[in-house]
Amino acid sequence: MDNHYDVIVIGGRCAGASTAMLLARAGLRVLVVEAARRGTDTLSTHALMRGGVLQLHRWGLLDAVVASGAPAVRATQFSYGDEVETIDIRPGDGISALRAPRRTVLDALLLDAAAAAGAEIRSPARVTRLLSRDGRVCGVDGVNRETETHFGPPPRLSSAPTGATRWWRGPSTRNFAAAVRHRARSSTATFPVSRGTATTGSIVPGSLRGRADQ
Repeated sequence: MDNHYDVIVIGGRCAGASTAMLLARAGLRVLVVEAARRGTDTLSTHALMRGGVLQLHRWGLLDAVVASGAPAVRATQFSYGDEVETIDIRPGDGISALRAPRRTVLDALLLDAAAAAGAEIRSPARVTRLLSRDGRVCGVDGVNRETETHFGPPPRLSSAPTGATRWWRGPSTRNFAAAVRHRARSSTATFPVSRGTATTGSIVPGSLRGRADQ
């Protein structure tokens, strides 16, 4: 079996899966290695801004998100201390509302789209070691066999956020507008994510800065 790939994506959540999907659609041979099982949950605000919803529309995946039960978010309320502002979502670029799908839905949807585009998915699987040659990372080990590819420089991290998320359900979560509250360096947000369910969470940015390999 050929174990050489153009790209190996470590992490198959929404960012990794969408990257793998686009690379595979471009004709590259792609491997995705994800530690969690498909469709498992993870900490997230779940909120998709207009750009995220627009990309799903362009990729042909928005209808599946809507069919999953993610309600239309047509207004967002922002609170900055005592100042409160409500912003209606104006239709544009073919998008009439924002969405906040459960990560159990979105991540699985994108991973399936990557597989449909031709990417090879290994999940659950974990990378245990990076392989190097001539001072460059060229592959990974830890997924039952060694696979090789070539990578560029490691990405830079601008922050390491920490946070907590809770779910709640009730009549008030129906026809719900998103709400975001900023105070000092922390943010608290509430978004409707599926039929009758909303998520609320707090995020505090970290101070980690530097390269991903440091």
